[in-house]
Amino acid sequence: ISWMDEDRFACVQDEQGRIFVYNVVDKKIEQEIPFADDGDFEDIAIAGDVAYVLRADGEIFVINNFRSEKPRVSQYGLALPGVDLEGLAFDGSARRLLIADKGKEKGGTEERKIYAFDLTSRKIAEDPALKVDLNDPAFNVLGEDKKEKNLRPSAIAIHPSSGEYYILEGAKRKLLILTPEGKIKSVQQLDPHDFKQPEGISFSKNGDLFISNEGSKKEAGNILHVNLDDL
Repeated sequence: ISWMDEDRFACVQDEQGRIFVYNVVDKKIEQEIPFADDGDFEDIAIAGDVAYVLRADGEIFVINNFRSEKPRVSQYGLALPGVDLEGLAFDGSARRLLIADKGKEKGGTEERKIYAFDLTSRKIAEDPALKVDLNDPAFNVLGEDKKEKNLRPSAIAIHPSSGEYYILEGAKRKLLILTPEGKIKSVQQLDPHDFKQPEGISFSKNGDLFISNEGSKKEAGNILHVNLDDL
């Protein structure tokens, strides 16, 4: 999901190359915007009239004037072999996209990497923008035997005022908060009763936090307005 305004979110799902504009007041999809053939789409970020969509294989779709009758679509390959990409966030302060890797590179260390795609050069930065050490003592609260299970990101967002990074995991329902310098501030375990499968995260302009849960055959997906004090 990506917050658009007080009434709307832009959403993607993992099978169709379409942006769904969901109206939370009317509780309905008010617009569908095709931008690609079917595929495994993982996340969306909105910046003004431009939408960015991440496909799991490392393709970025840039949809200009995405709500117009004739949006313009460009596509860029990230050239990141051996990774499993799931999270996408727009970083306006640096004119870049942040891309969260869910997996571990072959022969890699026990860390998760956040990559940066420069929107001016349209190239991926050589070095990761952020690295999360899976051996950090902050993860001890999880009680995992295998450190590689401490974090498998499903989405990422940046707090609009603090600049902190919020990294969500759907598989084992957790929220990791990093300082602007990339240090772990907290690890929050999410209640499975409320967070069935958290796959999307976004902030409003004033810093309200929203998390979306993937639906199933038995239960509809949802978007939750989250108070961190209640976690």
